[in-house]
Order: sequence, then structure tokens, then C-alpha cells
Amino acid sequence: TALLGETMIRYALGRGLLALCLILLVASACAAKDVGQVISFKAGVSAQRGGQPVELGMKSPVSEKDVLTTDATGRAQVLFDDDTTVSLGSNTSLSLETVVAEGANPAFRVRMGQGVARFITGKIVEKNPEGFSVVTPEATVGIRGTIVGVSVGSGTTTVSVANTSKKVFVNGVLVPTGFKIVFPQGTISPMTPEDYNFW
Repeated sequence: TALLGETMIRYALGRGLLALCLILLVASACAAKDVGQVISFKAGVSAQRGGQPVELGMKSPVSEKDVLTTDATGRAQVLFDDDTTVSLGSNTSLSLETVVAEGANPAFRVRMGQGVARFITGKIVEKNPEGFSVVTPEATVGIRGTIVGVSVGSGTTTVSVANTSKKVFVNGVLVPTGFKIVFPQGTISPMTPEDYNFW
């Protein structure tokens, strides 16, 4: 009986250790990877990370799957590992869906819920031009190497192409340098001085 009891205890301990190892393995696999850092900010910037709000400041790491938000006074500039730079204006929401700088198929895919952001593309576009996109409720912006501004609000998305050496497609429509496109209408017009400064 003593031998049976000892065997059962060892069995239970073994199963407990195995379960603990599995939990730790899953947790480490699910842990978000840092993909960049804040290089400039004005108070009022946070990230939703694993369902919890995290206040961001100077040199704070930014992780894949973060949802970055700024309040009415907040602003931030984030430098990603591939040298892509994203500047967020106030009252902006940006979800980092896929940020992979290394490997054969690097990708940068984000979703904007509202607000204003400027994107300066980095090495990901050079390696995989099709892998860079910004999705809004009204539009999908495919960026092929450029400086582009995106404004989302009141049922419209405005994409301003400030400078590009390649091509910018919005919902499949080519937008040349110095022009902007507004959705859902899909109208293209020249950028104004205000458009250049809106972010």
C-alpha cells in the first residue's frame, strides 16, 4: 500500500510538472515580440497589450499585436525594427496586426480605427513591396515606398501621398505624389498646404 501511494504521488507530481511546463511553453510562445520603440511622444499615449492598458513614454517598447492609442493631447512617433516610422496624431487608434521585419516574407500590416497618422516606410517595403498595408473602415492602402498620411473619421478616409519614389494604391487606385484620395467617394485631388501639415 505504501508503494502504491508513493507511485501515485510521483505520478501526480510528474503530471503537475508536465502541465506547468506546457503552460510556460504556451505563455512564451504567445508572448508578444517587441518590434519597435517610441522615439518621441507627448503625454497621453498608451497600448492595449494582452487586454491590459500600458502607458507609453520615451523609449517604451512596442510589441506586435499592440493597439496604440493617443488621447486628445497625446502624440507619438514609433521607430520599428526595419526603420519604418509611424507618427500618430491625437485621438488616434492603430492596431499592429502583423509586424515581421525578418525572414523571406517580411510584412507590416496595421489597422486604423480613427485619427491621423503618417507612415515613412522602411526595409520591409524594399524586401516585400506587397507586404505593407494600412487598413481603415473605408480603404486599404498599399504602400510601395513613400511618405503617406492617413486620416480616419466621420465615415471617411483621406490618404495624402506627400512623397513617393514608387507607387501608392488605395482600394486598387493609384494615387500619385502630391495628390490625395477621399473614400468612400474615391475622389482624387491635389494636396493643399494644409494637407502637408495636417499630421
